[in-house]
Amino acid sequence: MWLALLAGVILFQLLTRQINLVGLLTDRNGRVVPEKAQQLVAALLVLLFYLLDAAGVVARGGASLPEPGAELIALLGGSGLLSVLGEGWRRFAKRD
Repeated sequence: MWLALLAGVILFQLLTRQINLVGLLTDRNGRVVPEKAQQLVAALLVLLFYLLDAAGVVARGGASLPEPGAELIALLGGSGLLSVLGEGWRRFAKRD
């Protein structure tokens, strides 16, 4: 219950712009950074799949949160790795 309340508070703050999202997907020049976009999409997908898994556990009468699967951990790790490599490539390419 408290998790749903927390999500509601965060959603309310997002809708009322109390949480600043400027620069979430862009660089300092205002251009969209593909690595940031894919990392956001991957994180949202992992969240969605985990919430569906948790809802299934609750529906079966479980009382604890499920362990995240290896696939979800790999997706988050791979997404972070791509983001770091992309940023490194961009910084290295600027030196030329």
